[in-house]
Amino acid sequence: MVPISLGTQVDLGLPRVYEQCNQWSISFEWNGPEGYSRSVSHSTSEAGGIGGQKTSTDTLTLVSSSDFSKIIKVVMTQFPSEDPLLQDFASLSNKALKAASSSGGCSNVTCSAREIDGNRGVFVIGEGCKDDGKYYSAVYPLNLGLDKSKKVTTSDILITFTSTFDRDTTETFLDTVHIDRST
Repeated sequence: MVPISLGTQVDLGLPRVYEQCNQWSISFEWNGPEGYSRSVSHSTSEAGGIGGQKTSTDTLTLVSSSDFSKIIKVVMTQFPSEDPLLQDFASLSNKALKAASSSGGCSNVTCSAREIDGNRGVFVIGEGCKDDGKYYSAVYPLNLGLDKSKKVTTSDILITFTSTFDRDTTETFLDTVHIDRST
């Protein structure tokens, strides 16, 4: 594996799980009270990325074995070129809010900055949702680098999480997740 992020993971002493999702290796500590099933998908979009660019998207979906309404979805979207907007807090917040609202149509949404896998990101909690549940989403850029000519940090990969699991399971997942590109 070629590491993309050198972020530090939190070790909570729980079993570490490794999942393969096309070109990505995703590891995390699992504290869910039940097991889960997984699915993987891949898509390519000719337009719809930043500035109408072609994007490549890989998705890992984890579904509770005992309650099919509990889902964690990890979406890795790769753009053909780096974009400083992926580092912009307002832009990331909008993406996280959009992910939360499209998941559950929540009436009360809070947004905060959060470090995920060693990268600056955004965490959103949606309450008062259409099914009386809570929805969580998080967004962060991966593959950070410094464009020395512009002296800005850029990224070409955006990670989006959505979760309908309880907050503790979601927080543990986000605190311990690490994503690498497989070779």
